[in-house]
Amino acid sequence: MSLAANDTDEQIGDEDQSEQGKDLAIIREQTSETLQILRNLLSMMMPKEDDGSPKLVDLIAALVAQQRDILVGIKRVQTDMNALLDRLDGEAEAQILSKPAG
Repeated sequence: MSLAANDTDEQIGDEDQSEQGKDLAIIREQTSETLQILRNLLSMMMPKEDDGSPKLVDLIAALVAQQRDILVGIKRVQTDMNALLDRLDGEAEAQILSKPAG
């Protein structure tokens, strides 16, 4: 391989690494922003002076349970839609098969 070809391969490799570095930097920045937003949200939700306030673990558990319920509901709707579409497809096939050839 010529020296020029090696230089080109190295430049392409460097570009890939710089793109990955940029992507990682963006991910780190977004993660940091997300964590800061979560901290702010939790600080607004939790009372300042009450010692009997809910613990952070309890708040997170409630959020996780809420998300789980939402996902279960979505899964049920998806299952119902699939069953409906299967039935409609079956009826359409039956109508096609019952039509006399023309």
